[in-house]
Amino acid sequence: MRSVWTNFSELVEPWNRQLIVLGAQIHRARNRYVDLLSEALEHSLFGDSMAIRYVSSLETKGDLSNYEQLITDRLQLRLEAERFASACLIGPHRDDLDILFQDRNLRSFGSAGQQRSALITLDLAAISVYHSKHQDYPIFLIDDVDAELDGIRIERLLEYLDGRTQTFVTTSKRNHFERFNQRANFYEVRDGVATEETVFNAPS
Repeated sequence: MRSVWTNFSELVEPWNRQLIVLGAQIHRARNRYVDLLSEALEHSLFGDSMAIRYVSSLETKGDLSNYEQLITDRLQLRLEAERFASACLIGPHRDDLDILFQDRNLRSFGSAGQQRSALITLDLAAISVYHSKHQDYPIFLIDDVDAELDGIRIERLLEYLDGRTQTFVTTSKRNHFERFNQRANFYEVRDGVATEETVFNAPS
């Protein structure tokens, strides 16, 4: 039994060395990115109070400023537990993102509409960060835009995206897009076939 345990320790050692180095790089990069997103969130499109925080799974386990040493110690401490679990229990893959929406934890207290608004707000913040770095805008895809957003929020969203991103939107309600008739291409999907509409026919 002793030799089996020794063999396991030797087997995972090369992987753990890589996890320590790469995990530290990921940890630092994610923290920098979340800081940039937080700055972009200060200009919320929907006017909602929203904040995010990167939460390391090692946050309460030691000194995060010395992440390499901390993850080294935790990997050694949890080696036996990992052997029994047949899974890696330590590392940035176990980290998370805390989102506060109007000063309340979104995961625990947010409605479906608030969660959808928060997700879109984060997407817009990511677009802003991307543009700051690359001086270009990415493609923006949003499915079933009216599922959880009211008309006012949809209008704000589309106005913000107009002239910025190339945007693809799906919806079952045309009336949200009447004012964009001259600035967008419209396709109707029936039975899995998309047909371009040359004239936008608003519902009567």
